[in-house]
Amino acid sequence: MSTIIAGNFETFDAAQAAKADIVSAGLSERDVSVFFITPAGQHHKLPLGGDQVSDAGARHAGKGAMKGSLAGAAALGVLGLFAAWGYTAAMNDHGALVWIFAGVIGALAGAYVGSLAGAMSHTKGRPKSSLPDAAPGSSRDEPQRPSAVMLAANVDSQPVERFKAILAQHGAQRMEKATGRWESGHWADFDSTRPFNPL
Repeated sequence: MSTIIAGNFETFDAAQAAKADIVSAGLSERDVSVFFITPAGQHHKLPLGGDQVSDAGARHAGKGAMKGSLAGAAALGVLGLFAAWGYTAAMNDHGALVWIFAGVIGALAGAYVGSLAGAMSHTKGRPKSSLPDAAPGSSRDEPQRPSAVMLAANVDSQPVERFKAILAQHGAQRMEKATGRWESGHWADFDSTRPFNPL
């Protein structure tokens, strides 16, 4: 495993300038990599794409839809029965079919409207934070990687502080230090959905 330091930049030009200085300071070209971190949700961790099974704000929408459909079916089903009672009383017709039809239609309409209302009531707006959602098994308090241009450097057996200073000099943000696999000039096991360890 290799010791890796990295920093985020706003542009590729800034990252490339930092890379040139890091190489001049003693690292090999094959020990420095510049790449782009895609926005949260676009890392294709799942077979059909994306990072998470559901949107963070919609995780509980299914429960809300179920509660709402049951409540709506009960409420409008009863309302349908009252409407049937009013109709049959006015028409002096006591046919069971009218009661069944009104109850079923009311329950179905109530279930539909209730499921929509229930799902919406359990859906939250996206947090105002610019940080992506926490990775599975992690806490939202842990720092997360936002979308950015990243420069990563394999600094094994090299003084970390010297290269950290170069990153800072070029305006690197959210610098981090990690232990990972460096192969063929790249951070091979980099996972942008995992929390990082600030440098």
